[in-house]
Formats: sequence, structure tokens, C-alpha cells
Amino acid sequence: MTRARTIRGGHALKATYSVSIPPSAKLFTSDGFRGTASYRFRSAGKTRLTAGDTITVNHQVTAPYRTFASTTASFSESGTQLGIRAQGADLYNGTNEYGSVYLPGAEHDGSVTTVKLNSQSDTDVWAKAGIMVRNDITQSNTSPGYVALVATPGNGYLLDWDSDGDGLLDSQDSTGTATYPSWLKLVRDGTSYSGYYSTDNASWNLVGTTGEADFDGFTSTP
Repeated sequence: MTRARTIRGGHALKATYSVSIPPSAKLFTSDGFRGTASYRFRSAGKTRLTAGDTITVNHQVTAPYRTFASTTASFSESGTQLGIRAQGADLYNGTNEYGSVYLPGAEHDGSVTTVKLNSQSDTDVWAKAGIMVRNDITQSNTSPGYVALVATPGNGYLLDWDSDGDGLLDSQDSTGTATYPSWLKLVRDGTSYSGYYSTDNASWNLVGTTGEADFDGFTSTP
């Protein structure tokens, strides 16, 4: 608590406090705080002011993982779980706004990538979370070799890809209704990718397969 008996006209009282949140294994931990102040001007009664906010704490993402965002985003890692909070408008055609936790060079001919999607906020029916592959994740508007296998709150499971190597997603297969948790599996065969989803990590459903002839961008290693 900070007090001042009298503050002269044209002056101010400043106080600095630190706020801490108890340790948590959650990817993103939020807690609220509130500050109050009261003052009396001349002989008038007391006036009380209250202000507050919410603090969100995340955990550092560690090697070998890296992070990149082409929009406002935050990232977290806890045990085997990875978390992303991003404010991108979309991920299709001329819009490439995303946050990513990625492994350089992870994809190759014959690779199989599987992730468990525990949850996704229903910010929009086209909001996307899942697996992204491209020659260079950090070149959001230009890098070819681009494919994304995702779940959406309102449009099921999607396999999106760049059919002409210009760095923009322009082709799409879709199926099902997304539920959580879901498992997504992306399988590479040469320069072609097939995407699958599962609700139990045992039975797999095909979302779609990219056309091999479409992928000029996959001649280099993602």
C-alpha cells in the first residue's frame, strides 16, 4: 500500500508494484489483478478509482523447436505439449497470417508426421490449427512447397496446398466435422502429400491428397 498525506497541485503520486502468478503446467495461465486508489479533493468526500487487467503467462519454447509468426502471436511449451495463440485473419489465397512452432528439415520423402490437437478456440468457422509444411516457414508470402493439414471449428478437416508454386494456398480438399481432441497425420510420398484425421488415434480417415504434378515447390527439401 502506498499513501501520501498531501499532493500539491501539478504533482503526481507514482507507485510501482510487481504481480506474480503461481507456477502452472498449463500452456497459457491467466489470472486477473485489480488496483484501487482513493483521494479527497479539498473538503469533498472520498473518491475511489479501480483499474484491473488480466495477465497471461506462457512457457519458453526450447530447442530443437523454433517459432515464427507473420501476425501477432505467442507460443508455449509444457512437457510434450505445444501451444500457439495467433491472431491471423486467414491462411488461404493472398492471406498468409499464422503463428508456428516448427522443426526445420523435418519433412522428407516417406516422412509421416502425426500431431494430437487437444483444443482450438472457436474464433471463426475458418480458424485453422494443425500441420504446416513449406520450404521456408519464415517466408510467409513467397515460399513454395506449401501444404497445410488443419482442423477448423466450422468447416471440418482441410488439406490446403499451393498448386502452382507461388507461395499461396489455392487448392483444397475437405471432409468431416472437427472434434477435439483430434489427431492429424500428414504422409509424404515423393512430392505428394496425403492428409488424414482420427478421433481416436486408431482409425484414420482420408482428408485429401495433393497432386504430384502440382508441386514444383517440393523439388527442394522443406
